[in-house]
Amino acid sequence: MILANRRYEAGQLIRASMKAILAGLVLLLLLWLFWPNRRAMLVSLPSDIQSLFFCHAEEVEGEQFLSGGYYFDGAKHQSDEVAYAGRYSCKLPLGEELQFGFNFRLPNPQPGELYQASVWRNKARRGEDGFLVASAKGEGSFYRSAVFPTRSEGDWELVQVHFSIPLYQPIEEVSIYVYSQGKTVMYFDDLRIEKVGDLKDNEVFVPREVHLELKPEAMQQLRNKEAQARRRGMLVSEEEDWVKGAIVQPQSDSMTKVALRLKGDWLDHLKKDKWSFRVKCRNGQSWNRLRVFSLHTPAARNYLLEWVLHQFFLKEDILTTRYDFVTLALNQKPLGVYALEEHFDKALLEFRHRREGPIFRFSEEGFWEAMDRQMKQLEGIDHDIQQSVRLVETAEIVPFQENKTLQIEVLAQQYELAQTLLDQYRRGLKALDEIFDLDAMARYYAISDVMGAQHGLSWHNQRFYYNPITGRIEPIAYDGFGGEPVRRHSIRGQGAFNLRKLGSRNLDDKFFMDQGFVEQYMAYLYRFSSRAYLDAFMAEIQEGLALREVLLQQEFADYRFDVEKLMHNAQRANLLVLPYNNRSLRTYQVTNNGLDQALQIANTHSLPVEVIGYGTRADKISDTLHQPLLLEGFMPRLVNSITEAYGSRGLPLDSLNRSILWQPYHDQEFLNFQTLTLPANSQYLFLRPLGIDTIFHHQIRPWKAPYAQTPGQQLVQRYPLKAGGAYQLGTGEVYFRKGQHRIDAPIVVPEGYRVIFEAGAELDFVDKALFLSYSPVVMRGNEEQPIRITSSDQSAAGFTVLGASDQSRLHYVRFEDLKSLVREGWALTGAVTFYESNVEISRCEFFNNHCEDALNIIRSNFRLSGSVISDTFADGLDADFCKGRVENCLFQRTTNDGMDVSGSIVMIENCVMDNCQDKGISVGEESDVTILSAEIRVAPIALASKDLSTLLIEEVKLQDCGQGFTAYQKKPEYGGGKIIVKKYEADNVKRLYNIRENSLLQLVDKQIKG
Repeated sequence: MILANRRYEAGQLIRASMKAILAGLVLLLLLWLFWPNRRAMLVSLPSDIQSLFFCHAEEVEGEQFLSGGYYFDGAKHQSDEVAYAGRYSCKLPLGEELQFGFNFRLPNPQPGELYQASVWRNKARRGEDGFLVASAKGEGSFYRSAVFPTRSEGDWELVQVHFSIPLYQPIEEVSIYVYSQGKTVMYFDDLRIEKVGDLKDNEVFVPREVHLELKPEAMQQLRNKEAQARRRGMLVSEEEDWVKGAIVQPQSDSMTKVALRLKGDWLDHLKKDKWSFRVKCRNGQSWNRLRVFSLHTPAARNYLLEWVLHQFFLKEDILTTRYDFVTLALNQKPLGVYALEEHFDKALLEFRHRREGPIFRFSEEGFWEAMDRQMKQLEGIDHDIQQSVRLVETAEIVPFQENKTLQIEVLAQQYELAQTLLDQYRRGLKALDEIFDLDAMARYYAISDVMGAQHGLSWHNQRFYYNPITGRIEPIAYDGFGGEPVRRHSIRGQGAFNLRKLGSRNLDDKFFMDQGFVEQYMAYLYRFSSRAYLDAFMAEIQEGLALREVLLQQEFADYRFDVEKLMHNAQRANLLVLPYNNRSLRTYQVTNNGLDQALQIANTHSLPVEVIGYGTRADKISDTLHQPLLLEGFMPRLVNSITEAYGSRGLPLDSLNRSILWQPYHDQEFLNFQTLTLPANSQYLFLRPLGIDTIFHHQIRPWKAPYAQTPGQQLVQRYPLKAGGAYQLGTGEVYFRKGQHRIDAPIVVPEGYRVIFEAGAELDFVDKALFLSYSPVVMRGNEEQPIRITSSDQSAAGFTVLGASDQSRLHYVRFEDLKSLVREGWALTGAVTFYESNVEISRCEFFNNHCEDALNIIRSNFRLSGSVISDTFADGLDADFCKGRVENCLFQRTTNDGMDVSGSIVMIENCVMDNCQDKGISVGEESDVTILSAEIRVAPIALASKDLSTLLIEEVKLQDCGQGFTAYQKKPEYGGGKIIVKKYEADNVKRLYNIRENSLLQLVDKQIKG
């Protein structure tokens, strides 16, 4: 009976429980159906609140959020407008000052603890704002911030920051908080702080101790070598520099016999007693599985940045040297923390799971011998001296471990193959995919760009491995930083496929002319530079990084690894990868017959793109091109951003290296148009960056190209070439004979010819006759028999060369008494004009011409040397949108400017401006002009820089001038001008400078702002 009652009671209990469970399920279902944000059902608080602190913004007590028993500041900003999870978030309003939200003070942080903080941010309202910060006060203070997201979910994105509590420097308080700049409304939700490790309990990194022992005579030999290096200004290593020594193990009989020498090229490797060493083990021994390695100060490779770079290479399976940090003692004297780097031998390959094969390089011995000679003779380095021994074209290709390579037949044969491949690369004899593992090379260059590790890309720093399995060359990545990395203004791939930008200055330009390589490089660059990828990578190495930072701080107490600086530089690269809708193409309509339209298309994006299709709507491709149209990358003008960066960092402009300002002279180019025919109703083009699937669109507009010249076409048709008279016609050649010729009708040479003037040819253009050529002109005068182009009635309508496909050359030619071409609305300004026609002019005279410009060069590369421009109605030389050099020239008695430069990049050397009635040299409309040496006499204004132009002056002499240096804004659509003067002399100059608003003059060591 008792048993039966118990069974009855148990049944009642079960039935009651089932009813409760069912009621609960119904309640949960109702909540699921009607709760404003169903993600609230997913919210769960962490069970281990000792290692995880979490604020979901749902509960408020007073002026603080309450979550998991902990208080978080910022509750006054609780909002139910949007939420990532639950009903509430933390809303930061608009304001004149910074706006602060979630704020948590970490309770009882312990030395060595590693943390990760994260917060969800509403990206629909973000703009470029909304920061997550971890900040500590005290002796071990730090500041870590993040603004770039690591991943997205709908309208929300996750921002993360990592930080560690210093081991040996006390802190007072650690705060984790969010803030905005107050320029837009921001929403944050689900702040999470999690302990992810502890440096005190680590097994990740224990620094090894290196104890070097050397005999007194060996130490003396090293001291002698150090003294020699200081006298020479650099370290030049020789075979007899090696001394014998040993690495000993304290309190042990263990000893590794070694040979060592001083290492490094520059004196940063020989600071005080912190010398750098190259060490090789003797008698077949090894130390820590290394046979040859280097020891150098961490400062030589920017402390932890080189180690992070090596981890990046390892993550992406790029061959690289083992690189870490040790403590070093020399003859029991502690020298502090050193970076240890593996050298190039078989052990490197085995450790990275590669089969033995030759490791080789371009020999850099000639390069450093040239540097040594410069240091001796010039007491410094001048990179503008092109000693052939410094060039990669003359460098030998040599293996590491040469004796071993020669002694082992298989290695010797493999080296010969490797040497052949690298020489084919240097000489451009074979396709790159026949020579290199292009995928590995693409990863190598992309990582170097993301990290700003440009130092290792120099030809004399590159190392290679011949893979005997694939028969291809792989890079061995190392030496990415030669110290503090320079703030970059571009990435290595900018201007890819641009033949005018690439091909001669750098050996590895060949990679950026190869489509297969560029596709892989761009895909890797975009992936590696993304914040999500980098944040995951930094999380992987966080513990090892923090431990090594602690080690470095034992010697370099103020050193802090700046994660956000690395991230920011990577994002600078990332920003350059993708083109823009409606902004990255330039299109002009050539014809439209109602069925088809012919377009001229150029890429204005700095990386190459493919046009893949067309359509009538921006969101849909109607049809794809049978063959995508590949458009080369464009190189933007960089000099203004460089000078602005110097100014924003408080650096004096006179410290600018000349080669930095000359970079645009090498890089800037004009747009290269290609022709594409599409259906007449096509309104949009569709394009994609190489290697990336994202598609962009560009609206086609029915505009004609702005440089179409119908009067010129009429001249070609009306005045065809005829045999006889002043010239002879040959196959593809127009030949002007020696002697005097009277020309009374236009001479028009179409494209496809070569126009040659014989020495002694004299052409007198009368009755408004003119010379117009669409082909290159070669004028071969000499001192005894110059060529003369004159107009006895002073009516000649100019000497003009337009769009010539090859360079024109003028030598000993005199142009006199000419006017300019004016015909049916087509008006030029130059007595002599070269438009989109590269030209070299030497020993020529331009005298008594009656038009606005004696010589007008437009959109061309030019060189003007040893020439005289005299007695001109207005300007002497007018260079518009050009790149050129002017050397050893005289400009005298010009009614306006001696030289007028607009939108151009020009170098001027050893020129004289005498009696110019306006300005000696005028620079405007975003020009970059370098004056190496010049003399300006008798001018109201000697030198003027206006409208966002930069004028760099190495040396100038001014005499009898009204004003010396003037900088101003002339046109409202531009800004002011800059002038940087390194050396000058001024004699009888009434007003040395006149600097207007928004302009700047750096006068030697004095800066004058308008």
